[in-house]
Parts: sequence; C-alpha cells; structure tokens
Amino acid sequence: MLTTVSPAALMLAALAAAPASAVDHVVGAGTTVAGVVLADGDSLTNNGNIVNPGNIAVDYPGPNTGGITFILNATTGRIEATGDAAININGALGKLDNAGAITSDGWATIYLDYGVGDFINSGSVTNTGTGRAVEINLADRAVGTFTNSGTITGGAGNQGVAFVNNNHRVGTFTNSGTITGGSWEAVGIEGGVDHFINTASGTIRNTGRGGAGDGHGVAFNTGTVNGGSVGSFENHGTIIADLTGGNGNGVGFFDGGDATAHQVGRFVNTGTIEGNANGVSAQGGFGTFDNSGTITSLMWQAVRSNGDVGSFTNSGTIAANGDPAVDISGTVGTFTNSGKLVSDAGWTTLFFEREVGRFTNSGHILNTNTGHGVQFDLDNGAVGSFSNSGTIAGGNGGVGVAMFGVNFGVGSFSNSGSILGDGDPAIVIGGTLDSFSNTGLVQSDAGNETIYFNSDVARFSNDGKIININANDGRGIEFNGAVGAFTNSGSVSSYRNGITFGQGFTTAHNSGSIVSRAAAGEIGVRINEPGGAFTNSGTIQGATAVGYILNTAGPNTLVNSGTLKGTDGTAIGFDNGDDLLKLETGSKIIGAVRFNGGDDTIDVADFTGNALLEVRDLEHVVAGTRMVYFDQPNDLLAIVETTGVTQGGQVALTGMATQLTTLITPVLNGVFSSGDGSVAPLGYMPAPQTAADLAIVQPQASRATAWATAIGGGSRDDLPVDIGAVYGALVAGTHAKLAGDTTLGVLGGVGSGRASINGGGQVVDTVAGIAGLYGRHEAGIVSIDFSLLGSVGGNQSAREIAGPLGPETARASYSSWFLAPSLGVSVPVLNTETGEVDLVGSVSYIGGQTAGYTETGSSVNLTVGPQTISLLDARLGLAGTFDVGQEGAQVTAKGGVFAQSNLGGTSVPVSFLGQTQNAAVAGSTDFGLYAGLGVSAPVGQLTLSANADAQWRFDGQISGSVRLGAKADF
Repeated sequence: MLTTVSPAALMLAALAAAPASAVDHVVGAGTTVAGVVLADGDSLTNNGNIVNPGNIAVDYPGPNTGGITFILNATTGRIEATGDAAININGALGKLDNAGAITSDGWATIYLDYGVGDFINSGSVTNTGTGRAVEINLADRAVGTFTNSGTITGGAGNQGVAFVNNNHRVGTFTNSGTITGGSWEAVGIEGGVDHFINTASGTIRNTGRGGAGDGHGVAFNTGTVNGGSVGSFENHGTIIADLTGGNGNGVGFFDGGDATAHQVGRFVNTGTIEGNANGVSAQGGFGTFDNSGTITSLMWQAVRSNGDVGSFTNSGTIAANGDPAVDISGTVGTFTNSGKLVSDAGWTTLFFEREVGRFTNSGHILNTNTGHGVQFDLDNGAVGSFSNSGTIAGGNGGVGVAMFGVNFGVGSFSNSGSILGDGDPAIVIGGTLDSFSNTGLVQSDAGNETIYFNSDVARFSNDGKIININANDGRGIEFNGAVGAFTNSGSVSSYRNGITFGQGFTTAHNSGSIVSRAAAGEIGVRINEPGGAFTNSGTIQGATAVGYILNTAGPNTLVNSGTLKGTDGTAIGFDNGDDLLKLETGSKIIGAVRFNGGDDTIDVADFTGNALLEVRDLEHVVAGTRMVYFDQPNDLLAIVETTGVTQGGQVALTGMATQLTTLITPVLNGVFSSGDGSVAPLGYMPAPQTAADLAIVQPQASRATAWATAIGGGSRDDLPVDIGAVYGALVAGTHAKLAGDTTLGVLGGVGSGRASINGGGQVVDTVAGIAGLYGRHEAGIVSIDFSLLGSVGGNQSAREIAGPLGPETARASYSSWFLAPSLGVSVPVLNTETGEVDLVGSVSYIGGQTAGYTETGSSVNLTVGPQTISLLDARLGLAGTFDVGQEGAQVTAKGGVFAQSNLGGTSVPVSFLGQTQNAAVAGSTDFGLYAGLGVSAPVGQLTLSANADAQWRFDGQISGSVRLGAKADF
C-alpha cells in the first residue's frame, strides 16, 4: 500500500531526529547581535536585530546532517546583511516565518538550499542591490507551502522569488501581498507546482528586466530544465510583466524539451494579467482554462498555447496588440466565450491550428485591424460544432469566421448572433460541412461572397439575414461543392448573384427572400449543375431571378408558388435540357420564362389563380383541370381561375337571398329570428317557426304590423378554391291578417356584399335592391309560410393577374337578378307553461342569372358569357320559443339538418387571348347542420330582437350571421 505524505511533513519528520544538543536561539527585543550561525537541529526566534555587515546575517553552513527546525522573525525583528545573503540555509529547513524585515544587498536576501517545509512572509523581504529577494533550491528537497502576505522585492534587474532546479516541486504557492522583481521574471518556478494562487489582494510585478532577461511576471520552468507540470494556477489579483520592452509574458509556462510534462491542469484568472509579449503562454497547453478577468499583451498573443487544451472558457476580456488574442496550436476539446476577445492583428483575433471539438461564442470577438475574427486550420484538424449567438467581426479586409483548409470538415455550424466581414467574406468554410444554420445576421461588404463554401454541404438552413452591403459588387452565398438539402426562410441580399450552386443540390426550398440588386447581368439564384427540384414559395429577384447556367445538360425542375422577378426582362432562364416548370397556387412570375433547348414542360395542374406568362421555347403544357391557353406564336401562356369568373357574382347575392328568406317566419311570428339558422351563401329557405319561436306576441287580426331589420353575415369555403364572402342588408316591411287564418305582407330593402376568391385574387362587390311578398296560412295546428322575393343588382369585379411585366388588374361591371320562392311548414310537438317546441321543415329555391361581361385593363382580354343561378335548399329541424322573466321577454333556439343542391350545372363560354373555352359549372348536393339562438323583449311601444345563426356543411363550408330588428303594431 502506498501512502502520500506532504513535503512539509517529510521535512518536519527529518528534523525531529535532530541531535539532542540542538539549541533554540532567541534574540530579544531591542537586542542587536552580529550574526547567528546555526547548527544541526537548531531553531531561531528573532525579536531584535541581527546585523552582520559584509557577511551572512543568519547562516547554516551545513553539512546537512540535521537541518534547522524553524526560523521565526517576529514583527519587531530585523535581519540585515551587506555583501552577502541575510539568511543562508545549506540544509533542510522546517519552517521560515517572517513578520518583520529582512534585507540584503547581496546575491540573495534569503537562500534556502534544501527547500523548505513552510515559507511564510507577512513582513518584508528586500534586496537593495542586484540580487534575488528569495531563492529556493529544489534540487534536493521540495517546498511544502509558500505563503506571502507581505512584500518581497528583488534587487535591480533580478527576481523577487526564484525556485531553481527541477528535481522537486512546490506544493502550494499563495500570494496575497506584493512581489516585485526584474530580470527573467518576478516569480520563477523551475520545478513545477501543485497549486499556485495569487489572491485578489496579491500583486506580482516585473519592474524591469535590466537587460538580462525577458521580463516575465510569473514564469514556470524557465530555462532548459524539465520542471514538470502545474497542477492548478489561480490569479485573482494582478500579474504584470515588464511592459517597457523585451519578450516578457504576464505568465509563462515553458518547457525544457518535454512539453507534455508541462500542461497546466487548471488555469483560472479573475484578475488582471498583462504581458509585453504574451499575456499568458503555455508550451504544454491547459487541461482547463477559465478567464473571467482581463488578460492583455502589447506585442504578441494575449493567450498562447502550444499544446492541447481540454476546455477553454472566457467570460472576461482578452486583448492583444499585433497578434491574435488567443492562439492555440494543439487540439481543443471545448472553447466557450461569453466575454470579449479583441485584437488589432493583421492576421486574426482567434486562431485554432488543430482540431476543435466544440466552439461556442455568446460574447464579442473583434478584429480592429485587417485580420479575421476567428480562424480555423482545417488542413490540420476538424471542427465538431460551431455555435455563435454573440458578435464575431473581422477587420478591414478580414473574414468574420475563416475555416481555411480542405483536409478536414465541420460537423455543425450555427449562428443566431452576428458574423461580420469587412472587405472580405463574413464566413469561409474550406472543408466539408454537415449542417449550417443561421437565424441571426451574416453581413459583409466584400467584393466577393458574404458566405463561401469550398466543399460539399450536407444541409443548409437560413432563417435570418445574409447580406452583402457592397453597393457595386459582391455576392451573397456561393456553394463551390454539392449541396444536399438547402432551405431559406430568411433573407439573402447582394449586389451580384444572390446564391450560386456550383455543383447542384439534392433538394432546395426558398420560402424567404433572395435578392440580387444589380440592374443587369446577375442572377438571384444561379444553378451551375443539374440536380433535384428547386422549390420557391418566397421571393427571388434579380436581373434574372433563377438562372440555370449548366456545365452539364439538365433536366431541371423548378416549382414555384412564390414570386420570381426578373428586373432585366427574364425571370427564369433554363439551359439545354428537358426541363419542368411547375406552377402552384400563389405563383407570380415577372419577366420571361426562357426554356432554350430540350423538351420542356409547364405544369399548372396545382395552380389556382390568374396568370399571364411570357414563355419561350416551350413544348408541353400540363393543364389538369385548369383553363389554360398557350398562344405559341406570341409566346404567351394564360391561366384563368374559373371559380371566380363563374361564381364571383353569385356568392354574396345568394347569401343575401338566403338571409331574406329566413326573415319570413320570424316576421310573421313577431320576432326577427330565423326558424332554420340558414345563413350560408348557398343556403336558401329556412324552416318556418311557430308563434312562440322568436318571442314577439301575435298581432291582433284587426291591426297591421310594421318591422325593420339589419342583417350581417359571412361565409368561408375552401373548395374548389378559397372563397370568402361578407354581406349585409337593411329590410323593412308590413303585414296584416286578411282573414282569420291568412296573413299577407310586403317587404323591400337594399343589400350589399363582397366576395373574395383565391385569397383576394379576385374581388366582386355587389349592390342589390330587394322586394317581395310573404304570408302565412294556418290550417289547424299546422302553419304554412310562403314567400316570393326578387332582386336586381349590379356587380363590380376586380381580378388580379400575375403578368410578365407585373400585376395586372382586370375590371368588369355586370348585372344580376334572382327570384326566390319558399315554402315552410311548422307543427307543434311540445307545449309547456313557458314555451313551445315545433317540428319545422322548409323548401326554398333561388333562380336567376348573372349577365355576361368583358374585362378591361388586362392584356388577357377576358370575356365571360351569362351564367344561371339555380339553387335548392331543404331543411328539417326543431325550433323552440320560451318566456323569460315577467316583462314579455323571450328566447328562441333552433337546430337541424339541411341539404343544398346546385341545379345550375352547365358550361359558361370564356374567351381570352382570342380563343374560347367552356368553363364547366358542375351540379352538386351537400349536407350539413344548422343552429341558432335569439332573444327579444318589449321596450315601450316597440319589440326589439337579436339573433345569431351558424351552419356547417360537411364539405367544409362554414357560415354565420347576426340580425338586429324592431317591430311595432298599429
């Protein structure tokens, strides 16, 4: 079994075996002695003055057969020598504790030839000449602990503390006071150290190299000997090299030929480290490096590592002048920066020479000169992952993130912050890349690319901004290799080509914006090799929006449901090949489509809308069910959305008609609430209700009733295209009983509506006058309601056409009319003290016509023939009316099923581009559910009511309406 024992314990154990003749020397306060010579086993306590001009003040000449137990210089003690050391111990020393003053002008103020168990200084150790303040030899024995809370001052041009030779180590070095020195370093340790701690109150400063050395603040293993590793290094105070010249580091970890033995296990800085050459330099690298303070250099790198680094974390400031802020020649496990890295180097601010496992930046990495922000050498090692949520900026002429080299690749690259290039690309990646994701800002004013990929990219995704702000030059993104999957939902903007695919792609989709700002000669998306389909649902703009300039013939497929805008006349330029352009809903193509050679096809089967394209060298059109005509001699292809031109004038009109038929039963009952809930544009006569249905008291036979109501409603249908409608009407009427079982009345009013087809691609506004007769016949408990309504109106149509020169608006005016008979039956099935429930059924029909028309304002020259309106509605349900309160207020509710049939199935002649086609209007029958709720109450001589209705058709159509009304008897 092995047991670990500290160096201090070993030294004290050896001293315990000291000779029995050992002497405890004590110098009293106020006493002055001319030097003290110690023998084996002795100890010294000094409260007075030990002064020995020209010789050693306290001496243990050896040989080291017993060593010295301890030396204690109290706060009143003074040990002084001239011409030689103040304390010279040529043997083992258990403990040296100084609380007073120790001075010398000799070669060393304190010299310990065999190490020391514990070295404690809370007083002052000063060399007034050119020698070291403290020199401890590690050749034969170690140092257990070295603790300074006082001041240690080396002579002019020499060290404050020097641990020489390398056979043994220093256990723990702690400084909370001040150590100053010159020459090579203020503190030098050649034998390695387990723990080095400079506390928040500690200061280590090189005050001048004196022409003899580099001028480091703290140096480990200086020279050519091999002193071993540093277990941990902590600085919470201040360490400063000689800043007046030389190659001094704030902290230097040097090797004597074996760099691996000198790796720093743990490095922590929360204070300040300043170097003239390097701030911190390590030949053997770091296990962990953590800086939350400040590290600076005046000449070279602020942090330099020749060896591997397990993890590097910076949340403070690391700044260099003339070289990188951080330069790592070995491999790096993880690198994390949330602080500030800045350099004015003409090279780079941050450099990695070999493999980096994971790079994460949420802080600032800046180059203030002409260098890069971050540089990786992919010829010597890969990058596992790169993530930036902060800011990385190259200098004037520098790349933001430069991954040069091609031998190794990058796993993932993610940016949610800002990466900036000034005069050069923002990002350059030479090796292969598995995935690239940007949700932040990538910007450059380079005359070349904003982002350049030299090799293959498996996956690319942009949901942020990639911008080249150069006003006269510069490209957006260039892929020199093949791309697996490309996705852009953000924005890409540049003067020259927006995106260049040098070796093609497997899949590519743009739902964002890609813009090339040049007036001529440049392309929004340039494709140099054939590959998979490019799908656009966003916006692509350039002198040519999409250009295929192929090194190898196609075929190529372009799918568009967005906007392609060619500002110089060509939206799409295909190369020689059997190419396919597939248009889907939302497609807008501004500029010509040029297929050039090959057997080429346009597929519009999945397109809904209206478009006019200039198309050259096209062989085939796949129309599907769309109305399409290719005027090949004039290179024009037109697509007409038939739903708008055949149903646009009917949607709002039939919606109003349906609402009017629902008024009859509640008017006769005395409440303006429908009995069937029908509100859809293709719904017609609602089921009638009983007198209790909508809560207005029956008028007397000898009196007449006058009423008025306001109606508002809307509907939404997705088949065959998106159709929405809103409508409203003001209607008034009067009725009276002509006999005991029969009531007859008249009504009139005005209504208006708007139909929106295909997401607003066509809008039809309708205004109509309304008139009609209505009545009821009571046959026992059965009520039979009937009506005949008529309307004449005008329609204004505005149809948007995506044309080759930009949007066109085609306008037309035309009339329409309808007659709408209806018949309803109501039978009570339940009577209670507070209300009644009726079984209701109805059949209604709307028949009429919309006139033909010819559009103006479009080069399509569309003419549409007249269209028939023929709609049948049947409903069955329950309707109830219930008294509430004591003042005649009532609540109504209803619900049921309905069927609607379009009996106007026919074909409508449609002429455009000088030829005529027939648009088929298919007949159909659909089923659904309806429901409604109403309330009424007497207010003075009036009865006021409110009603809300809704219905859902099983094919997906939904609709709803509200009504407000008033009535009075006279």
